[in-house]
Amino acid sequence: RLLRHNEKVHVLSCCQEISRQVDTVAVTRAGQRASPSCHDLAAAADHCGGPALTSLYESRLTLAGNTGSKTLQVTGDQRMRQFCEWAFSRTEADVVILAGHSLWFKSFFNCYLDPKDNPRNCKTAKMKTAGVVTFLLYSFTNDAGEVLYSIEPETVEEVFPPASEGGAFEETGKKKE
Repeated sequence: RLLRHNEKVHVLSCCQEISRQVDTVAVTRAGQRASPSCHDLAAAADHCGGPALTSLYESRLTLAGNTGSKTLQVTGDQRMRQFCEWAFSRTEADVVILAGHSLWFKSFFNCYLDPKDNPRNCKTAKMKTAGVVTFLLYSFTNDAGEVLYSIEPETVEEVFPPASEGGAFEETGKKKE
């Protein structure tokens, strides 16, 4: 997709993993451009060429949302709200593609789905590595003038792997065979 379209990739600190583990700390500083790893370059060479990946990092990453590593003063809930605010402030497109960690997505579903809804077990199960899920996120203003966000439960759909092949979510704690 990135090779076919001239879309920008926005680096957003508000989408960092929701955890305090040492491996969840950003290695790039605020406003700093990341570089592809040797592993990524080797993998890209098989599909699109390492130089194409390097060029993509240099020309297509938008760093305005890269405020560096998350701090202890900002909670995961606050960062998810920042993402919603960013998504609804965009004028470029109606579609946002977000890549991230399964705990971030699980927390997002818990935050923005009605408490009684749990489509596809997205609030309790872990999203699989490379899993793809689509949904509609709505913004509305309540009677008190507060802007709120909500996911329409009927729109949560497992794209990859499709539900017919086990779906994008897996229950944690289950024994793998």
